[in-house]
Amino acid sequence: MNKTNIKKKIMAFSNDNMEPDWVIQERLDALKKIDDYTHPSFGPEIKLDINFADYCNYKAVPFHIEGDGFIACDIHTAFKKYQGLIDKYFGYLIFNDENRYTNLNSILFQTGYFIYVFKGKKINYPIFNKNTNCAFCKNLIIIDENAELNIIDYASSHESLKCESTEIYVEENAKCRYLNLNMRNDSKVVSLKRANIKDSGCMEWINVITDSKIYMGYPSSILEGKKAISLSTTLVKAKLKNSINVGTRMIHIGSNTRSIIDNVCNNATNSEIEVRNLVHINESANNSHSVVKYEYNSTGNNSKYDNTPKYIVENDSSTVNFKVKNGEVKDIMEFIDDHFISLNKQNKKMLQQLIKGDI
Repeated sequence: MNKTNIKKKIMAFSNDNMEPDWVIQERLDALKKIDDYTHPSFGPEIKLDINFADYCNYKAVPFHIEGDGFIACDIHTAFKKYQGLIDKYFGYLIFNDENRYTNLNSILFQTGYFIYVFKGKKINYPIFNKNTNCAFCKNLIIIDENAELNIIDYASSHESLKCESTEIYVEENAKCRYLNLNMRNDSKVVSLKRANIKDSGCMEWINVITDSKIYMGYPSSILEGKKAISLSTTLVKAKLKNSINVGTRMIHIGSNTRSIIDNVCNNATNSEIEVRNLVHINESANNSHSVVKYEYNSTGNNSKYDNTPKYIVENDSSTVNFKVKNGEVKDIMEFIDDHFISLNKQNKKMLQQLIKGDI
């Protein structure tokens, strides 16, 4: 790996997109550390046999929407127009030196989206983000106090490797419902998603994972505020020779916090699923409770399913309970209907077309 040539490519890409100096410096700092990281001790190994120059040649497409109560734009536009919000929130949940994938994402991110919902505004219709071509993305979502957001993040990529990061900030009494629809057409995917929830805020993850050759994704909620709530429901439909590694991480810090994790896994022939849930209730999170549910069904031969949970409770007034049962094969649209409410007929039709690959 010739770091000098890669550095030149990165600098050229950054200059073409008029990135601020601090973004360029973060890319270069991450590049210096790229050799320090190996694959984590868990999950299917993803070989990084990639041509860095290919990703530096990507042409970012800018967009900017100011709707009724929200702003949505590409991340490079946000760097220029919303510096105050970027300085306050960007990069404080996912760091470039955590592991090989956050490091790689920081070096090569080509674009991403930025969404800000103003205080007290409720965006009850879902915002769609449809991204089919970008391999490396950085996304930032902020839901301000007493606001609500529904978002559908859809991606179906033919890229051999996809590594994306999404940071979500749910402020006091705010709510975010996030549908993560991954249909990657035999790609290798690393999905980095993390949310911070303040007092009485609510973060809801709905995850649909299918078609990826290799998938690693563990949406994480940091329940920082008192009475914060987070729910995560995941449907995995592993097809022939898929290797899917999923799980949710619930970190309870504030008192009287609640979390629910619900896993629904369907295995096909010669496929692998591993579920790695983590619930950590800190000493400060008095009277906090979590429920973890596992539902599994196999429809093929030679399939493999592993469940490796980790539960940590550091005070006597809090609990973690888990339930396991045999499941049924779930239809994707029925699953979404059950968990992502506020879908009108037009939204449902679009989702059905996306799932079928018609658009």
